[in-house]
Amino acid sequence: MRANPHLHILLCLSLSLAAAEPLSLKMLVKPRNYGPCLTSLVGPPLSTENCQEWNGNIDGAPTFDPARRLIFVGAGDNYLHAIDADTGASFAHIEAGGRVITETIFDKSRTVFYVGTDKSHIKAYDAFSFKNLFSFQADSRINNDLILVGDKLVFSTGLATVYALDALTGVEKWHQDRPLASDRLKLSAQSNTISLVEDSVNMLAVPHPDGFVSLLIADTGKTKRQLSLSPLSGAQVFFPDIVAPMLELDGSLWVASFGRGIFVFDIKSGQIKNHLILDEIQQLALNGNKIFAASSKALYRLNLDGSIVWQNNFQYLKTLPAKYGFPFTGMEYTTNRVFMGLPSRLIFFGDSVVMASSLGAIGLFDGDNGRLIQVLGNALGFSPKISVSNDGVLLLTRFGTVAQFR
Repeated sequence: MRANPHLHILLCLSLSLAAAEPLSLKMLVKPRNYGPCLTSLVGPPLSTENCQEWNGNIDGAPTFDPARRLIFVGAGDNYLHAIDADTGASFAHIEAGGRVITETIFDKSRTVFYVGTDKSHIKAYDAFSFKNLFSFQADSRINNDLILVGDKLVFSTGLATVYALDALTGVEKWHQDRPLASDRLKLSAQSNTISLVEDSVNMLAVPHPDGFVSLLIADTGKTKRQLSLSPLSGAQVFFPDIVAPMLELDGSLWVASFGRGIFVFDIKSGQIKNHLILDEIQQLALNGNKIFAASSKALYRLNLDGSIVWQNNFQYLKTLPAKYGFPFTGMEYTTNRVFMGLPSRLIFFGDSVVMASSLGAIGLFDGDNGRLIQVLGNALGFSPKISVSNDGVLLLTRFGTVAQFR
């Protein structure tokens, strides 16, 4: 471990947690020498640039450690960076042996944290000394954010293999191979985060890029049942990927296929209870008993029976230029599409919904009627893996800077 000489931009925005009040810029720390490279999105840094190539990939996920008020985030230099959440100053950077593309998972009982990389590694570190405790080599890049289930660390890879490791030693407890079909047109070999489903035994709901969910017994890795969102054979299915988080509600599992819509399964029987034809859903979220869904085209609120309460179509939204310009955006401008690319996770503050987009802005929406309350950061672009901290929300921009608003 050594101190990081590269200070990136920490952008702090103000957001009231109690009501849908306007966002406002509270602090902007100007980058010093060795700030983020302006060319990191399109290629390697220019020879004339004195800069650090930060992770511009949309997989990045800043994670907040409330115990020490640190933000952990991966970067293109194959280090995990720890940043002071109050000042933006670099606290440490930790060699990861690859680009960290998962959230940082903390195990407080063992004072350990875990990350996964694009080089197929799972890394465990002491939470205080940052000493590497173990490294596990999987069969492909780590596909999902990690999940702790008792004494096991569970994840899947780009080849759809599911692994369970001993969380203390890193020794493999079990794995299950789940081959990828060669005749399916898929977005990628990626699916969304594994979920723990409460049943007679602890089960893991593990999405597969070919359009099904494996319900695995957590202790053994054995398949209890499979939930199919698309025909397994005899039909051409386009983009069956399950990229949205799954929701467990009243004994049902809500699962969204990018090309097939939203399915509601009875967990005990595996039977389909409902099928909603909504295109290209990439985010699902629950706020109380209110269900929200997002695609690159619209934000929805749904009833429990699947009917649409409201939808806000992004192509019809217009906004004034962002209040503040940024050195890496060139100039302020007005655009007819402020939410472009992949929608982020949906974060809730009371009845308000916060959503960002990978090529566009952050939006604050009224959860009761879908009205757009405010837009900030036009054309900046944010990682879909936005995270919640004690102070608000953390985001990684496509330019490799960490934004925090509260």
